[in-house]
Amino acid sequence: MRKLILLVAILSFGFANEEGYKMIKVVEGATSSNASKEIVIPEEKRPAGFIIREALEEEPIVKEVVSTDDDMDGVLNKKDECPDTPKGKVVDEKGCTKLIRLQVNFAFDKYNLLKEYEDEIEEAVTFLEQNPTLSVSVDGHTDAIGTQEYNQGLSERRANTVSKKLQELGVKETKILSKGFGEMKPIQTNETAEGRAKNRRVDISFNR
Repeated sequence: MRKLILLVAILSFGFANEEGYKMIKVVEGATSSNASKEIVIPEEKRPAGFIIREALEEEPIVKEVVSTDDDMDGVLNKKDECPDTPKGKVVDEKGCTKLIRLQVNFAFDKYNLLKEYEDEIEEAVTFLEQNPTLSVSVDGHTDAIGTQEYNQGLSERRANTVSKKLQELGVKETKILSKGFGEMKPIQTNETAEGRAKNRRVDISFNR
């Protein structure tokens, strides 16, 4: 750190103490900042009537930036990977909606639930049992084949199928919000068979 040595003219003043009247020598114009310090030099080595005061460069003040939580999901912006989470949704540690995505791969134009996917639904039931104040949203989806009107109805039937399974496993009907979105929220392209199979799904999320 660069140091600046100030040697300036002396201003004298006096005061009385127990030993009597005493003169104090002060460096005129010397800094009184907290970032300065007085260097004591033995009497025999300093000019008569001078005090040397060393002024130190002040460190810049760094203001801490306080991170906020714009979407009010309990995860600060600096850690939030999903900054626009819908209000009231339960999120994970990254600030994204806690989602159980049932890639049930409904067959084309079908809404029956295959037994092999029931373990994933039981996972949702377990989470609700551990968090009894929460409710659950069940969202049905389709691929883009067929008319929008038909796919809307099909997505609702798929959501209802999963909702009924939740009820069979002990979730109260009043805690379930079942809704269909038709082909409006794809997660993969509808241009390939594999993408369309991914879009034929049900998503389960949780609400406070």
